Amino acid sequence: MKKLSLILLSLSLLNATSLKTMLESIENNEQLKAKNYETLSKEESAKSVKYKYYPSATLQVGFVSFDYDRYIINPNNLTNVSLAIDALIYDGKRNSNINLAKKNHELSQIELEKAKNELEFNLASLYLALIHI
Repeated sequence: MKKLSLILLSLSLLNATSLKTMLESIENNEQLKAKNYETLSKEESAKSVKYKYYPSATLQVGFVSFDYDRYIINPNNLTNVSLAIDALIYDGKRNSNINLAKKNHELSQIELEKAKNELEFNLASLYLALIHI
């Protein structure tokens, strides 16, 4: 009886380690990878909404030389510099847009965790059902 209980204990430990290994391998699931990319996309989208309301500056510089054009009577060099500053004066929906983007990102994280938990639960249920057969 003692040997039988030792054998059963060792088998259950082996099964537990293989279940643990299978649960760790869920991270390589394609469905979870797709959800993870979706979460990263929502995070970048939230950042872009936030940065959309920051002022921006654009500097453009150009130089054209007519020294080697022999058909021009009086060759000159042309330099062009322009600076544009864009700033949003007022947007009544600014805070709501930023909060909506943050909430979409949080929802995506929750959906990722839910999908991972469902896969782990299904794997554990199937594993335990196969052991008891």
